[in-house]
Amino acid sequence: MSPQIYEKYLPRRSASVKRKNYICGEKIPVARALLIGIVILLFSTCYDKGDCLVTNSTFINIAFKKRTNSSLDTSIRFTGIVVIDDTLSFKGDEISSIALPVNPSKTEAGFIFYYPDSVVNDSVTLRFNPDTLKFTYRNETVVPTSDCGAYVYQKNVTIVKTSYDSIRIRKINNQLIRNALNFQILY
Repeated sequence: MSPQIYEKYLPRRSASVKRKNYICGEKIPVARALLIGIVILLFSTCYDKGDCLVTNSTFINIAFKKRTNSSLDTSIRFTGIVVIDDTLSFKGDEISSIALPVNPSKTEAGFIFYYPDSVVNDSVTLRFNPDTLKFTYRNETVVPTSDCGAYVYQKNVTIVKTSYDSIRIRKINNQLIRNALNFQILY
């Protein structure tokens, strides 16, 4: 018999079976295993036990909106904002939002808003009846992990006294969280 006949009868490999590079006989291709290893390495090096995500804030964020369309911001001119029972005060121009500080060691904060009554020849006279806002809140200590320590969060922020009409104030969020709006006041 000629060698050509024997080649006809040799066992053939299936066309669907291709040789792949496997790790330890498992069905994980080498390239995929390297990619998974690199991703795991990147994530494990980015996290340090000392990294702590802090989301609390000690500011009440208030946005000033138009009465006719509450989706639009409006700028209000204040001649001053004073924190009741504290020495901190704000003097500024027109603003459309403000972050009012609260004392984490207390459970209430009050603010007085002064507006210009009229402007005549660049002199500003104050209104005799400025607006007031008094808030209460509950302090809650949270320990996220033993490495992060403890943080004081202010929750259940409510207005207990105000000179504004109640329909002009909207409560959005009752927790003091970073970059979160707490109240809207319609002007």
